[in-house]
Amino acid sequence: MESEIAHGKLRLINTRKLMIEPRSRKKKNATYDTSDIQRALEFFLFAHLNLAADADAGLRSLGFHRTHHRILYLVAVNPGTSVGDLVSTLRLTPQAVQSPMRQLNEKGYIQQRYSSTDRRKRCLFITSKGQTLVARLSSHQHRRIAKAFNLAGLAAVRGFLTVMEGMLTEDDRYFVERSSV
Repeated sequence: MESEIAHGKLRLINTRKLMIEPRSRKKKNATYDTSDIQRALEFFLFAHLNLAADADAGLRSLGFHRTHHRILYLVAVNPGTSVGDLVSTLRLTPQAVQSPMRQLNEKGYIQQRYSSTDRRKRCLFITSKGQTLVARLSSHQHRRIAKAFNLAGLAAVRGFLTVMEGMLTEDDRYFVERSSV
């Protein structure tokens, strides 16, 4: 029983072991216990919840929610992104994004401008007020990640980033590659 994954093939060896076969033959095969994968899922869940919670109090004080933060962050790291690309990246419906985007625009955190090449496209830009808010909301998240990176060491950080990149879709990868960070 074989199935494709981002950078190789996942093959069931037995009910307790999985083997990743990298596409690049330069890397050695590694065997992972399924409990390692289960723990990774749990760690991702709680890390996500903690990172989101780091920004929640600041968002609540403005009457904003996590969708507002995601919009702000994505516009900050990718100025000029189109509304359509933002909706696609967030994996939400246009209706779900419209209200938070309008609120951010009305309160001066982002600006919408028509594309210079296609007047049908609306592009989003962060304002200086928005940049200040993103920096404030992200400061706790940066400290949390920096603390974990310091505990793990550089080699582990590089491995973690490789794992994270391996879980991106092509569209995610395209957005990250265009990012100004």
